[in-house]
Amino acid sequence: VPLIIKDPRMNKDLIGTRNDKFTLSIDLAPTMLQAAGIDVPDRMQGTDMSRLYRFQDSGANTNEAWRHSFYYEYPGILDHRGHIPVQALVQKDFKYIYWPGKDYEELFHLPTDHYEERDLARNGTMNETIALILEDLRDKFKQAREAAF
Repeated sequence: VPLIIKDPRMNKDLIGTRNDKFTLSIDLAPTMLQAAGIDVPDRMQGTDMSRLYRFQDSGANTNEAWRHSFYYEYPGILDHRGHIPVQALVQKDFKYIYWPGKDYEELFHLPTDHYEERDLARNGTMNETIALILEDLRDKFKQAREAAF
């Protein structure tokens, strides 16, 4: 989802530029709190996005790297058709989706499959490279899921 930010603290060299870093809706509150000079509570999820636009190096000003992926889940609604549980790990190039109610997984290469129509885990294109990517994403998915609970 596109997001336009106007912040008087913004580095003048970065005004009007684009940034393709992963930002999430949970990052909005910490960003606004920091802009208002209010400390972000430890229990709050999300990260202050201003470090992506306040410094020339777009986020490399700290030792902590910006996120390269994100985990999401939708718990579903029991007995509601179309509201089935789903969990996923999204990266720039790949999206791994797990459907826990069906023990079913999908893998999509996002740069070449924007609409997620060609499931690499199922469509017969599985090769050694895809198998390694799938295994790596499964591991990262498990780590993200465990960290979420």
